[in-house]
Formats: sequence, structure tokens, C-alpha cells
Amino acid sequence: MMDRRTLRPELHLPTDQSKPDEVFQNTTLRSILKMQHDLLLAIFQHHLQQRKVALNQFPLPQKRKKIGQLLQKDNRLRELLRGCVIGHFTMQEWAYYELNSAEVNKRISGLLGQKVLREWGGA
Repeated sequence: MMDRRTLRPELHLPTDQSKPDEVFQNTTLRSILKMQHDLLLAIFQHHLQQRKVALNQFPLPQKRKKIGQLLQKDNRLRELLRGCVIGHFTMQEWAYYELNSAEVNKRISGLLGQKVLREWGGA
């Protein structure tokens, strides 16, 4: 069976983090998010179209606020995006996730928020 990590882009990030959550974020989550970049943004764009949200009509501060609201309060969107990341975990990464799901979910949401804000929020 092929190791999923071989399909992911290799990122050259510092590995001297003191917290295991930081190591997981930088070795697993960032790599998956980079690999899934286009898909995650396409899903967000599709969601905007379905909900008839025209982000371009908002001034920058309101646009950022709206993106934050969508990612925090829209459970369907949040879970779909999170599932696109979690679906690429190896069994070892899944075992880590099971033990640390609250923290990993926060980190996934934060990274997704940064990605979407860079694309549509001018960050």
C-alpha cells in the first residue's frame, strides 16, 4: 500500500517546535492544505455561489468578517472543508487526531481561514 505522505508536497519548515501540535500542523496539515489548495478554494467558491454571497461587493473589513463568519458558523461548509483535510491522514495521523481532535480542528480551521482570506480577503 502506498504511503499517502509520498503524494504530498514536501515543505521545508522548521522542525524544532516544542509542542507536538505544532509539529503535526507543520508536517501534516500544511502539506495536505497545500496539496488540496485548489480544491478547498473551489469548494469555498461553490459555497459562496450556492448561498448567493457576493464577496466582491463588500468593502475589505466586511469581506474579512463575512469569510470568518462563514468558516466559523456554517457547520456544513466547515465540516466539508475539514473532511477534505482529514481524508488524507495516514492511520498514524488519524490516531494522533483521535487523541487531539479539538486542537487539530482548531488548527485546521485557522489554516483554512488564512488560505481563504489570502484568496478573497486581501490578507
